[in-house]
This record gives sequence, structure tokens and C-alpha cells, in this order.
Amino acid sequence: MIQTIKKITAYALLLTTLLTTQIFAQDRVTVDRQIRFSRGSISSVVSGRIARGTSHIYRVRARAGQEMAVVLKTRGETSFTVSGWSAGILEGADGVRQTVVELPETGEYVIQIGTDETANYTLEITIN
Repeated sequence: MIQTIKKITAYALLLTTLLTTQIFAQDRVTVDRQIRFSRGSISSVVSGRIARGTSHIYRVRARAGQEMAVVLKTRGETSFTVSGWSAGILEGADGVRQTVVELPETGEYVIQIGTDETANYTLEITIN
């Protein structure tokens, strides 16, 4: 019962965060994309241009116990967060450009890039 309540709370928090991001005009989600790895590959690289006040969301599936490395190459005030559906935010804050996290559960993870200025970026995701 307690686990169910924790999961519902985490889902509600993540849903609220995603909906809030999409509601405010200054913080629009302009990219929402599922990342798929090529057969036999452990990493994927995406590039983009993010406008000031927008968010780009990348979703990736992984298993509990795997490590996810995320590297964001960009300039200025662009950073990211990594969240799990029931685990909540695992890593990220203003200025975060790289991290390695051990994933607590099997499922989908969300990497959300945000910025205070328009910038080009390259995002590399590696899962071992």
C-alpha cells in the first residue's frame, strides 16, 4: 500500500512538472522524442537548437541497475534534468551538463533540457 502511494505521488509530481512546463508560454516543450538505440549500441547522440524559454524532452527506456551517462555539450545557461516516472528527479539543476546515475527501476526515463538563452546543443546518452 505504501509503495502504491509513493508511486502515485511520484507520477503526480512528474505529471504536474510536465504539464506546468507545457502550460506556461515562456516554458514551452518544443521537442518530445523517444530515443532508441541502434541494435548492439549502448549510446545515442542527438543535436538540436533550443530557443530561450523552451524545453526539449527526450525519453529513453532502461533497466534497473543500469548506469546512464548523460553529456550535454552547449554554451550559456542551458542544462538538463533526468527523471524517472516513480523515482522522480534523479539528477539535474541549473548548470548541470554531465552526470552518471545508477537507475533504480526498469522503465522510461525523461531527460529534459531547459535554457535561458537560445543555443545549439549535442546530447549524448549512454546506458551500460
